Amino acid sequence: MFEDIRSLIRYFEEKNDLIRIKREVDPRFELAAISKKLDGKSPILFENVKNQKVVLGFFGTRERIASSFGVSIRELRDYILKAVENPKSVKIVEDGPVKENVTKNFDLRDLPIPTHYEKDAGAYITCGVIIAKDPETGVRNASYHRMLLKDEDTLGVLINGWRDLMKYYRKAEERNKPLEIAICIGLDPSTLFAAAATGVPIEVDELEIASSLLGNPMKLVKCENVDVEVPANTEIVLEGEILPKVRASEGPFADFTGIYDIQRDNPIIKIKGIMHRDDPIYQDVLPISREHLLLGAVPREPVMYKALKRNVNVLDVHLTLGGCGRFTAIVSIKKEGECEGRDAILTALSTQRDLKHVIIVDDDIDIFNERDVEWAITTRYQSDRDTIMIKDLSGSLDPSGRIDARKLGIITAKMGMDATKSFEEGAMRSYEKPKIPFEVDLKKYVEEI
Repeated sequence: MFEDIRSLIRYFEEKNDLIRIKREVDPRFELAAISKKLDGKSPILFENVKNQKVVLGFFGTRERIASSFGVSIRELRDYILKAVENPKSVKIVEDGPVKENVTKNFDLRDLPIPTHYEKDAGAYITCGVIIAKDPETGVRNASYHRMLLKDEDTLGVLINGWRDLMKYYRKAEERNKPLEIAICIGLDPSTLFAAAATGVPIEVDELEIASSLLGNPMKLVKCENVDVEVPANTEIVLEGEILPKVRASEGPFADFTGIYDIQRDNPIIKIKGIMHRDDPIYQDVLPISREHLLLGAVPREPVMYKALKRNVNVLDVHLTLGGCGRFTAIVSIKKEGECEGRDAILTALSTQRDLKHVIIVDDDIDIFNERDVEWAITTRYQSDRDTIMIKDLSGSLDPSGRIDARKLGIITAKMGMDATKSFEEGAMRSYEKPKIPFEVDLKKYVEEI
């Protein structure tokens, strides 16, 4: 298994699945423009961005995500689910590669932090995992949050109101104390996906989920300036504090929704020191890229699958790229009763705050094939009979929703479509897909294949 980003780079390079860009690239727009052109094609290693290396695109396909964990696509969902359900202890070590360089003499503007889109408020850290401890229990949390570069030692950060990190921050703020954090950039796949996991109880440490994904105890080292532990093989760690009762402008930012999220007054991070490996590799995620959307979708699908399994015979779950990796789910079930499609809709909608639309299909439909899903809707779904719509529920960054009165989240409507075959009397009985009863090996007929 890959214990750091460098071994992952070597792996993809050995497979001839890595693009190296050697010429100098400007982090302001140029890097993003190149990455957009190559989105989903291969991981990219930029060798000269402010004389530093920047990497992105490892997780732009489900195939690459699965191979990063040494499993097949078919095995990926259950592999992640098993890790979430069975966290393993971490191992605290005295030293690690991330401590090859430790300094308080720094300027964040020297880092190759990209500015991605035209109307972004500035340069954003998009693949930084924030690690913090609950001020009361000491339990660690690891999670993604966008961070705006403000000056030599200051970042603005968006922390949604329902996130565990915000709960930690409020506890610290109530005591008029800063919340100590470490921002990890350039991480192994296990930590990156553990930090993206949803439905994890607040008392569970995501780094223990990372240990389970890794298959070995995750090695952690203590930070130099804050009371936080971080993966020992991280490329870059920014040690700092989220200041109490201080807010400043953050945004706009082109987010996973495919539009600009609005400007808000959000918390401020002050950086106290930096640790990094020799010749550190900065890791970026291009917003709205396939990698960005799949980092949201793939860790969420197992959680939804687990919840559905309690109520129906669920076969698979697909959070679609067109649904921004969060808003739209296609669920296949082996239907045994007339109401199970509707049961599945209500269960699915209860599992994910982000989720807006659920489409339930039968076991003969390929949920990763858009044409197959649309065909099921066309031939098996009646809008007046097979639709569930619920108004005024909690959402997340839904562009068409409205901000709730306390500004803690979004109020949205949610909808489910039951596109399964009906068992009711009077329903059209022949739902069978036509087949041609003859197997063909085209190589016997067409030489070019």
